[in-house]
Amino acid sequence: MICRNMIKITNLFLIPVLFTVFATSCKKESTKTFTYIPELTTANVTSITQTTALSGGNILGNGGSSIISSGLCWSTSPNPTVDLSTKTANVNNNTGNFTSSLTGLTLNTTYYVRAYANNSVGTGYGNQVSFVTPTYVIGQSYGGGRIFYVDSTGQHGLIAAATDQDKITDQTTWNYNNVYLITNATSLTNGSANTQLIINAQGNSGSYAALLAKNYKGGGFNDWFLPSVNQLQTLFTYVSTLTPTNDVVTNDVIFYASFTGGYYWSSTETSPSNAFVVSFANGQSANFLKSAGNNTGYALVRSVRAF
Repeated sequence: MICRNMIKITNLFLIPVLFTVFATSCKKESTKTFTYIPELTTANVTSITQTTALSGGNILGNGGSSIISSGLCWSTSPNPTVDLSTKTANVNNNTGNFTSSLTGLTLNTTYYVRAYANNSVGTGYGNQVSFVTPTYVIGQSYGGGRIFYVDSTGQHGLIAAATDQDKITDQTTWNYNNVYLITNATSLTNGSANTQLIINAQGNSGSYAALLAKNYKGGGFNDWFLPSVNQLQTLFTYVSTLTPTNDVVTNDVIFYASFTGGYYWSSTETSPSNAFVVSFANGQSANFLKSAGNNTGYALVRSVRAF
């Protein structure tokens, strides 16, 4: 009887203790803080060029933990991650909007972009957006001049210089001193190789068509050359796309490659004494003397470079 009563009394004492423990436990549980990965969205891509673009994101929440890093990641495959080298890193890792530039892109390529933000829990990603970089187009200002030819890949072509590369008289001869020098610059299509052959034969001094073309440094480039006859005729085909036009907002001349209707030297040699010229009045080729004579030894020079 005594033992049974003692058990009852003990149980009575345990009830308040258990209640206190339970209440304390509930109180601790209610104040516990949970953290999770950041929440964010990805901005649409704008200002797209062949090699760059602009995007960004909006960090809606840091997940209860400070943002360690944030930015953009992109790839030619869907769902890019921060494990890729193609990503940006923001200087200020705060919630809210941010903008980043995508660089090192390749033209005519589809890219996938996601904004990201990282905290102590992990990395959160925004929605995926995609865009396509454009191809090069004829008439585009690029590489020190204006594009007048693009190959089938859309990635390579030819650029015409912005101005003629002639002497003050705007006329020059094809050869220098030696009237009947054979240079073997006979290619109809490869002006760069022709130009080098001509300079190898005639030297790096004096003033003549190939050297004037080679010495041009438009746009900071040093790989200009005297175009072959076929390259010149291609240039003539698109000359209307390259003539000066005024910007509708600033009224500035966008491109000042003003071609005359005269004859332009090609780098294509036709004989020891003659080389091809192309008329920019009708696009037809003709044989001119390499040096002055019978009013056919002078012509204009327009440099070209490849990209």
